[in-house]
Amino acid sequence: MEIKGYFDEGKPMIGICLEGSEDSIDVLVDTGFNGELMLTKEKIEELSLTFIGDDEYMTASGDVVPTTVHMALIKWFGRTRKKLS
Repeated sequence: MEIKGYFDEGKPMIGICLEGSEDSIDVLVDTGFNGELMLTKEKIEELSLTFIGDDEYMTASGDVVPTTVHMALIKWFGRTRKKLS
């Protein structure tokens, strides 16, 4: 299985499928990927993702930003995997 991506205004993008959604979502490929996904509040509500708790993350500029954490199931290379978003 292979993943085909594309560039959107010079940014590397791929489509992923989340459990609970019939359509794929186009996401930015983060070269500093830490194993977690960042989704908009609207997408989290649309998919009714389970709330896990509150956390913080550090941006590339070093700023610390508060966020909420939810559980998402993604379909990746033919397997369903749990991811935090």
